[in-house]
Amino acid sequence: MIRLQKKGVEMQVFTFLFALFLIALILGYGLKSVVRLKSVSEDVDLGDFFFQLRDEVNTMSSFEVGSSKQVTLFLPKKVERVCIFHGGREIAGTIDTTLRNTLETNLGKNVFVMPPAFAQNVFFIDHLRPAGQDNPLCFLPKGKLQLTLETTLGDDGKVYVEAQR
Repeated sequence: MIRLQKKGVEMQVFTFLFALFLIALILGYGLKSVVRLKSVSEDVDLGDFFFQLRDEVNTMSSFEVGSSKQVTLFLPKKVERVCIFHGGREIAGTIDTTLRNTLETNLGKNVFVMPPAFAQNVFFIDHLRPAGQDNPLCFLPKGKLQLTLETTLGDDGKVYVEAQR
């Protein structure tokens, strides 16, 4: 009879250890899912930023030449820089090699988000280009990007929306 009780205690310990192992697996999977969800939510926030900027540019491109508007857009905190590039002009100013390589390997794109830690960090928005001589024109957003969009007429007779600080 004492032998039977000892075996029962051993079975309880095994069951308890097995239950702890299952709980650890479930918690580990849950934490991994939460971290993955946070990463995906930052990609969604970046996509939302892009669509809002594109909508603002499309709206401004239908306004009269000379119209301007101050715009504030929100970004994930992880974004360090947003650069607007005009592919038809030479790169002007000092830029780091990571940005230079990104610009040179993504011809046809005009909006760049740094660091390139997102699922998508280069975009194209029709009619958008940087104002002035800075090419690319970079902003340090810290969670939100404030810029002025102005409708201009290009040398080719097309309407453009120029971004400026």
